[in-house]
Amino acid sequence: ILEVLTWIDFPTSGFYTIGVNADDGFRLSAGHGPVAPLLSVVIPAASARTIAAVPSVLNEGGNFPALPSPPVIRKVVATVPALADSAVTNAAALAGNIALIERGNVTFATKVKNAQNAGAVGVIVYNNTANETALPFAMGGDATITGITIPAIMVSRQDGLALAALAAAPAGLEVQYGSDRSLTAGFANPNAVTSFTVAVSTPGLYPMRLLNFEGGGGANAEIYTVDALGIRHLVNDLNDTGSLKAYAALADGTAAILTRKVAGDLLIHWKGTLQSSPGLSGFLDVTGFDSPYVIPAGTTGRMFFRARP
Repeated sequence: ILEVLTWIDFPTSGFYTIGVNADDGFRLSAGHGPVAPLLSVVIPAASARTIAAVPSVLNEGGNFPALPSPPVIRKVVATVPALADSAVTNAAALAGNIALIERGNVTFATKVKNAQNAGAVGVIVYNNTANETALPFAMGGDATITGITIPAIMVSRQDGLALAALAAAPAGLEVQYGSDRSLTAGFANPNAVTSFTVAVSTPGLYPMRLLNFEGGGGANAEIYTVDALGIRHLVNDLNDTGSLKAYAALADGTAAILTRKVAGDLLIHWKGTLQSSPGLSGFLDVTGFDSPYVIPAGTTGRMFFRARP
């Protein structure tokens, strides 16, 4: 799973058509976090952490019902048999809890249906030995299996084995299980180009978070906008005047913070000493100015700024 955190500069208010060209699935959301993860360990407290997981939701690339929102906290129980490739025999322990199932032998839908029949309220599938290094992905369905009413997510084999060990321990395992509550701008699971509309109420820099999950083959993701003529503009294309600019956030004292005034002036705030350069090298101190440094509207040319301690 690839995570990209960036700030995109929207120069005017209004509606923007944004697109993502991704190999396999992605989710683009407003804000960097904190966000509610799909899966995280709650008990035992000493092992509390977030687990990277991929949802398998109908109409979002998967074939199972939506995850609970807000998330729920439930006990995790490994199915017997571990592959859930036949009727689950530990239904009493599984009832009302989350089923942990190893991949293999039968379709994902068969596994989920067997867990549902045993009383599970959700499923976590992890990769088997044959797919030990494979990344989790949105699990497909099975036209012969119907009546599934519980959600399912997938994790890596490494994380699945760790969850299985915790579930087998005397203290047991409880997890938070549910949908990501961050503001989603767009999402998809196909290997395709997907566009959507977002509303910007006030011009300025907005934090954006792109998650790209890999299902096989190559891996790539790019963000672009589409103008009124249907022309695509790759974000941060320095050779395209219609391109939106994106920025990375660094620690105080190493980056200048750019804001935009209503009148069109640019304000640069910084801590330490502001430096500038027409290129990515040869930075010189900007002297005689206090923060903020003002770049008047209509100023042309390219200039890079940074701050040093």
